[in-house]
Amino acid sequence: SIAEKERRLAQMSKSAQIQILDKEINIAQEKLDRLHEQLLKVQEEKIEKASALNRIEQSTPEALPEVVQNAAIQQLQISCDKARSAYREKLKIFKEGWPEVQELKAQMDEICGQLNRQIQLTYERLLKQARSNYQAVIEKEKRIQEEFNRAKSELDKMNEANKDYFNLKSELKIERETLAKLHQRAQATKILESGN
Repeated sequence: SIAEKERRLAQMSKSAQIQILDKEINIAQEKLDRLHEQLLKVQEEKIEKASALNRIEQSTPEALPEVVQNAAIQQLQISCDKARSAYREKLKIFKEGWPEVQELKAQMDEICGQLNRQIQLTYERLLKQARSNYQAVIEKEKRIQEEFNRAKSELDKMNEANKDYFNLKSELKIERETLAKLHQRAQATKILESGN
């Protein structure tokens, strides 16, 4: 009945506070839009971090600029090259069993071994950092996605409450107009009947 709908509409107006709800919907929509932007950015970041991780995983340590350009590795590379060169020069003069040649080989093996260990350590640090960066961006994406889902759910609830209010208001308006027209017809009919 119209009276029942008017009572429900009045109750909804008070309890839902429709004007405030409209403002809240706008604020919630802005928040959802911001979160969507953040989600897009973090997904781009995730692609970049995955690409960086993949590049490191698919490369040999010696092929990575971060390894090759490392100052400590460059110094060890120079020392290793010098030790190799000195060893080769001595081999031109003496046989491998000669004490000086053995001493140079031991020095070369030690220096070049340090180089290889440093390369491996640097590579492992890079790989660990890349994995950590990738994992961090996955966690960030997860947090933003959860926040986005909560904001969307809140907005959907607000829109549903708003929709119910405006649907009821629209139904009531139509019923009032219909009742007013029926009332006018009834009046017109009474006038015509009384005129006869």
